[in-house]
Amino acid sequence: EKVSTNSPPESRLSKFSPPESVCKEFLGALENGDHIAASQMLTNIAQIETARANLQLESPGVEGSTWEVLAAKYATTQKQHAQVSCKLNQPGDGNPVELTWMLRFQYNGWKIYGMSIQLSQTGPVDLLSFENPKDLRRIQDSVADNDPEMTASQINDSVDR
Repeated sequence: EKVSTNSPPESRLSKFSPPESVCKEFLGALENGDHIAASQMLTNIAQIETARANLQLESPGVEGSTWEVLAAKYATTQKQHAQVSCKLNQPGDGNPVELTWMLRFQYNGWKIYGMSIQLSQTGPVDLLSFENPKDLRRIQDSVADNDPEMTASQINDSVDR
């Protein structure tokens, strides 16, 4: 399903919302600049670590981008960890960027704790944990030039350091 990141989130999440819905809501909150709502969709540890690092997550992509959110894949049959792949389609760019959101089921529902990104179909997959201070420093370093928009290539550059 393609999701425009220029529209407000469709609904409020509940503890029983599936991982795909959490990702759609998270992307919508980021696009709309609702950093409080986006932060509430992170795991407790990720909320603490991003606040400690003074990191404000921004929407990947540019204005007019759309997301294709795919079905969740679960790490175990107990369904405590999930991966939700999303393809970012940017206007004028025929090559979608694939991001995979990493989620964990907590007492209050599915929460995002990180992401993996692959910029090309043959390139490496890089993992960024929002619970890991070292990864958060890499994200901060990539936006140290005061550019408020962190693009997929900036994320990849920061991981390669």
